[in-house]
Amino acid sequence: MNPAQPPTLRQQIVQFIGEIQNELRNFKIPKEYTTKNHLLNISGRFSGIFNELRGFSEGMTSFSNEINEASSQR
Repeated sequence: MNPAQPPTLRQQIVQFIGEIQNELRNFKIPKEYTTKNHLLNISGRFSGIFNELRGFSEGMTSFSNEINEASSQR
């Protein structure tokens, strides 16, 4: 992708999914959760996952509008 060009719709969707997958991979890494800091880390990871999912759902609304507009022009 040329840096001067905005990301395509497909690239934006792939990025959203990649960010969600990254959060899930981070959460899956086993650690010993024995301290308050470890528990806060778990909480932060859940927050990150839910924030990514919220962003994805909000993004999909605008993506679907773009897809509908593009398909109606064909």
